[in-house]
Amino acid sequence: MQSILSDDDVRMIRDGIREFSAATETLLQFAVSNPLPPHSPAASHRDSELNSIAFGTSTVTNDAYLAILLATSAGADHVRAYVSLLPKSRVTVAMSTLTRGALEAFAKAGYLLEPVVSLEFIGRYLGVTLDDLTFPMKHGTFRDSEGVEIDKIAYRDRLRELRATLEPTPKPTLRTTHQVGHLLESALGEHPDPDLNLPNIYSQLSGTAHAGATTLGMYLGPERQPTRFVYPRQLALEHVSYLFAAILRVGELGIEHFAISGGPAERWQESLRRSGEAMNRLREAT
Repeated sequence: MQSILSDDDVRMIRDGIREFSAATETLLQFAVSNPLPPHSPAASHRDSELNSIAFGTSTVTNDAYLAILLATSAGADHVRAYVSLLPKSRVTVAMSTLTRGALEAFAKAGYLLEPVVSLEFIGRYLGVTLDDLTFPMKHGTFRDSEGVEIDKIAYRDRLRELRATLEPTPKPTLRTTHQVGHLLESALGEHPDPDLNLPNIYSQLSGTAHAGATTLGMYLGPERQPTRFVYPRQLALEHVSYLFAAILRVGELGIEHFAISGGPAERWQESLRRSGEAMNRLREAT
């Protein structure tokens, strides 16, 4: 029989990722809403001659930092949903979908936070945004970093113009699948975790979201009936390890990119300490 999460497991998972995710979201909110330290990569991008008006009165870097904050908040929102559903015995397969959504959002934030060279930073933002425009062009309302609604087609055309001016032959934008892998590889480079099976992470999560028969088999209970899905403990621990690694790396990149110091950085570090202790207890529990 598949081992499932105990009440103690659920408490440790909550301690491990819920507060830490919120702390990372708060860290990025602070960074985006306060003056940029002059010595930070963020200030360098803002002051670069490559930074121009994206649309209306909003600059490319202002819009990029809003995109980073929104992606971080989206990841944190998925984590809140994940943690809130853990005790629900009838919620099983959906936990993979929530894990995937969180990783995708955090990976986008990390992908945009990583560059220290302004050309690459602005180029990544323009590439990611243009790739993201297909569905919203039909269904979304566009607003700039100051909350002003803007014309979608004119906005898209302006971004295309900026990208062509910036890079006549633009570098391909890293696709979501590879953004997730890149973020976790980056996190594991500093914080190796033997529980992570990196090459199969995204395909496993996507297979579950798409109701793939081979991946859904991981959730079948002892009777192996479609109505007997369970959320196996070992699989849950893997998902939580992915989430912790992604949250950690986005926070580290945020501190580096915005040169965050003092109280905000110290509060994030304290949250990391508590979360790390909870993750260690979870791994050690039998």
